[in-house]
Amino acid sequence: MNRCVTVLAAAVFAAGLIANPAFARGTVPRAPKAPSGPVVVVPSAADPQDAIDWLTDYEEACKVAAEEKRALLILISTDDLERTSQSCRFAGDVIRRTVRDAKVVPLKLLPAPALDLAGLRPEEAKKRQEVLTESRKRYEELAKRFGVTTVPSVVYAAPDGAKLTVQAAPSDEDIRGVLVRLPEMVKAQADAVAREGKKPEPVAGKDDPGKQPEPKKPEPPKDTKDDF
Repeated sequence: MNRCVTVLAAAVFAAGLIANPAFARGTVPRAPKAPSGPVVVVPSAADPQDAIDWLTDYEEACKVAAEEKRALLILISTDDLERTSQSCRFAGDVIRRTVRDAKVVPLKLLPAPALDLAGLRPEEAKKRQEVLTESRKRYEELAKRFGVTTVPSVVYAAPDGAKLTVQAAPSDEDIRGVLVRLPEMVKAQADAVAREGKKPEPVAGKDDPGKQPEPKKPEPPKDTKDDF
């Protein structure tokens, strides 16, 4: 009786081995070995949590800079450059960290995008078009006041809004270099204002109470085209 049970058990075990393809091929799956060396974690190229929190309103950015005594970093670009990644992307972790460590107020200025006025009543379409025209005019006005003739450009301004320097299509290394020297530039500008004994004349916003009227300039010929 015991011999029959033993023979039956051996037969069942052998049948199980033959039915298993891995055992039949002699390739028994094994657990993967743990790596012997240190585990290297490759950081992502652009972490969304690392992104710069850009302001988009000039007057608001100037207010924050004045209240918190921080310099302004103003990126002047266009939608096309942003979409094609030809603008200053600030994509690297190093440059993002440098911008944050510099404690500047980051402001991005873009021209207002074109509007789809299809299906709107004439009155509503006209109103929206007027808002668009005013917004684009404001963008061009600020660019000209800062002396920007090329996009993308980065403008650095003191906490009072006074322009310090402008970089046309700068590299990350160029931006990093100015950010390192920015505290000295802000101090030099403040010292110069104190020596002159007069209030600074920042690039004022359209609603700034301290804005001085600009001298009238001769009107250009009608066939002159603005290249900006």
